[in-house]
Amino acid sequence: MHVSDELKEYVRVGAEVLGVPMLRLPPLTRVPRWQHDSNTEEWTRAFLRLATARFGLLSPPRIAFRYTPLVGHAGRIREQARTWYVDIDQTYRRSLGAIAIILAHEMAHLVLHHRRVRLEPEQRNEELTDAVAALAGFGPLMVKWSEDVTEGVEGATRVTVTRRIGYLSTDDIRVLTRLHNHISTGRSWHARRRVDPDLTPTFVCPGCGTTLRLPRVVATIDLKCRRCGLSQRLSLGPKHQLWAAFIRVLRFLWSRLKRSKPA
Repeated sequence: MHVSDELKEYVRVGAEVLGVPMLRLPPLTRVPRWQHDSNTEEWTRAFLRLATARFGLLSPPRIAFRYTPLVGHAGRIREQARTWYVDIDQTYRRSLGAIAIILAHEMAHLVLHHRRVRLEPEQRNEELTDAVAALAGFGPLMVKWSEDVTEGVEGATRVTVTRRIGYLSTDDIRVLTRLHNHISTGRSWHARRRVDPDLTPTFVCPGCGTTLRLPRVVATIDLKCRRCGLSQRLSLGPKHQLWAAFIRVLRFLWSRLKRSKPA
């Protein structure tokens, strides 16, 4: 699975904002359930406390929550006087899955604001916000609930309405979800690859694009990116035995030459 250059940029920024320890938390694969599921407002408060921990934010002493008609977006969170004012478009009040990914996106906005990170234009900043939410472990929920489908009846006609939640495509969210899974479990992104450090002294992280220096050894290693924590298994050493012998001869001659130089 290929990570586009644009997604790599979002992963770099997201990793710096969240930190590798947060990226290693296991993903949320289903909507959390609590005893007060029937009370949507209490469920929302509980989910906000969970999301606060995953984003590494300090929970405020008070949360003011309401459903209200919103134009142009599905939710918003405002901070004022140590209180979070949380608004969710009333269209989604019956869908816990939709509420979960809306809150994850808005919480990602908060953490980016606290770190003073913003991209221009607005579309790229919203895409970055989606990426940060996915890297915080909400990717599986975003894949499942990014399209909210409601059915109703208008007169004698049955109407189905599909609303898209979020800014990144579902395919991009799947890529980020897989990336987060590999980071959280420590699994190699690709199958083992052979690299010759004498010919290629660096390796580019396939997740965030960070350039990593390779050790000059003949061994199989798990190279971990210092920025995003993604691992890649590499077999280091010459690809061909003849070439390996040639390199050894060159190193031997070079060492003899250095010893033979007058002091």
